[in-house]
Amino acid sequence: MAAPPKRDTRWVRNGPINLGSFSTIFLCTNLENNKKFVAKTVMAHDLEQRTSIEVERRLYKGPQPIDYHYFPKYLGFNLEKQCREMGNVDVCNLFLEWVPRGSILQMMERQKGNLKEGICAVFCRDILKALVYLHGQGKVHGDIKASNILLGMENLKLCDLGSGKVVADGDVLLPPKRGWDPLRKRIYTTGTDGWRAPEVADEIEQLPPSDIYSVGCTLVEMATGAPPQKVPRIYFAENPADVDPETGYRRASLDLPCEFSDPCRQFMEACLAQHPKDRPTAAELLEHPWFKSIPLVYPVPGTQPQK
Repeated sequence: MAAPPKRDTRWVRNGPINLGSFSTIFLCTNLENNKKFVAKTVMAHDLEQRTSIEVERRLYKGPQPIDYHYFPKYLGFNLEKQCREMGNVDVCNLFLEWVPRGSILQMMERQKGNLKEGICAVFCRDILKALVYLHGQGKVHGDIKASNILLGMENLKLCDLGSGKVVADGDVLLPPKRGWDPLRKRIYTTGTDGWRAPEVADEIEQLPPSDIYSVGCTLVEMATGAPPQKVPRIYFAENPADVDPETGYRRASLDLPCEFSDPCRQFMEACLAQHPKDRPTAAELLEHPWFKSIPLVYPVPGTQPQK
């Protein structure tokens, strides 16, 4: 594993390996020991990018530091003047362990298709174990999806904590939207459309149950080989015909391939409960019958390192 890059350590960027919404991920080499590591780089003058990387840094190094079993190891942070690879602007670098096997999404792209049910079960189990730990610390990931889940040597690792939050910090309030109830509280939420829970899409709340909904969407993503459909807004539907009269919510549009088992489908439905209070916790979902119905062995075929 790479040693943390020090201020006087000579290191180079080998090139970008991922371009995110708020950052560019570079694979780097420490020239003193030839070890590989990752630099998550943002432009220092961009407030949104700077906020995202500072959030991730705080989640890693706060009063309750992150355990590295289910997350890439934190190696350090620095400010870099006139970064050539970013157009000669000042940048912030968050240094992390390199996980060479890549993400679940990259595994799916290599295989050119969806994942078998047994592999989905192994992956969902590891995601839940990471969330049991994270939620137990009073933290929310905020952006669970296949591209943010890395294939570690012994288990999966959740990455991209820049969308996370500490529940005890409270919510960042937003002004009412035009045409909406001016008395309804809106909060700043994170995540990706298609994986965001209804209450997150509607800027109502973002708590541990919101991550559970994203697990259900990620299961659909792995099982179908395609991003889940954009989650419709359910609390303020424009078209009454789209609302289930029994629940008052939008009708769910996410589903699994027909060959997937009933226990798997029941697991998905539990994760995708429309109201947050109806979703099981990560710890409760680990006891779901789906995980007892098939063998769970990691690593699974197809998780070979990237070349």
